[in-house]
Amino acid sequence: MKKHATGNLLGLIRSAMGLSQDSFADKLHMSKSIISRYESGDRRLTKEKFEFICHKLGLSKKLTALLIADTVSMKNKDIARELGLMLLTRLSSISDTSENYPSEQI
Repeated sequence: MKKHATGNLLGLIRSAMGLSQDSFADKLHMSKSIISRYESGDRRLTKEKFEFICHKLGLSKKLTALLIADTVSMKNKDIARELGLMLLTRLSSISDTSENYPSEQI
């Protein structure tokens, strides 16, 4: 996976959820500056940390694995666009508490 791809995907997920960086950071119990630095690529978002964030958001292991697969990169914009549309559709129904969302549906 490319150096900043996980940060880009994190921004895609946040946007699909319709959240500001502040709201997203609050939901994840992280600082806004960390989220901003991950998304911009100023701070490296490791695969493990990305998986942890996806888990906290209620994304399934299967979707998380697809998101971080080498085939899903910013070079493959069609896949990224499809994932964005899928995330927008699926994540827009998530309430503010991810505990109410079945974690293996997506």
